[in-house]
Amino acid sequence: MTNSPAPLVLYYCPGTCAFVPMLALELAGAQYTPHPIDLRKGEHKTPQYLAVPPAGQVPALSVGEEHLIQLVAIVDYLAGQFPHAEILPADPIARARAMATLVWFNSTVHATFGRIFHPEGCAPDEAAQAAVRSAATAQYARLLDEIEARYQAAQQAGAPWLSGARAGVLDAYALCCVRWGELVGLAAADRPHLLAQLRKLADEPAFARAIAREGLPLP
Repeated sequence: MTNSPAPLVLYYCPGTCAFVPMLALELAGAQYTPHPIDLRKGEHKTPQYLAVPPAGQVPALSVGEEHLIQLVAIVDYLAGQFPHAEILPADPIARARAMATLVWFNSTVHATFGRIFHPEGCAPDEAAQAAVRSAATAQYARLLDEIEARYQAAQQAGAPWLSGARAGVLDAYALCCVRWGELVGLAAADRPHLLAQLRKLADEPAFARAIAREGLPLP
C-alpha cells in the first residue's frame, strides 16, 4: 500500500459527487479520514468548514495543511499521487480521453442537474424558475441516454466499463448521475442496460467499500 506523504482528509456529503474522489481513494488503498459534511444542516457554511474551501463546497481534500477543491483537480492529484492504482490511465492519449469524459460529467451533466435542483441561480421568479427546471430536466434525460450509449459503445469496443477494463472514477460519476436522476423523477429503470451495468458495481471491492462508507444503496 502506498501512502501519501501528508495526512488526507476527504470532506464529503453522501449522495454528492464527492463519491468520485472517495472511490479514487479506495482504488488507491489510501489511508484517509472521511469527514462527512451535512449540507442540509448547513455545515458547509460554518466558519470551521469555510476555512477549508472558502466557497464551502464538497468535495474538498485536505493534504496536510493544503486544501484542494474541485472534483476534477482532486482526482487528477490522486491519480498522480497513487500511480499504481491507475485512477486515470498512464497512456497519455487514454488519459486525455478519460479526462475529457470526466470533465464532460462535471461541466455538462452535473451542471445540467444543478439547474434542476437550483433553478433560482438562472431565473429571478417562480415562473421562470419552473421553465428552467423543466428544460433542464428534459436535457438531463437526454444526457442519461448518452451515458447509457457511452457504456454500450465502450462495451462494443471491448471495454466493460467507461473507465476501461476496470470500473473506476468515470463509472462512479455515472452512478452519481443516475442517482440524481431518480431524485427528479427520471427512473433508472427506464435505461435497463445502464442500470444493469451500474448494479454490477457492488461486486467491485473498491466500490463496495465506498458504497458502504457513503451509506447509500445502488439504484
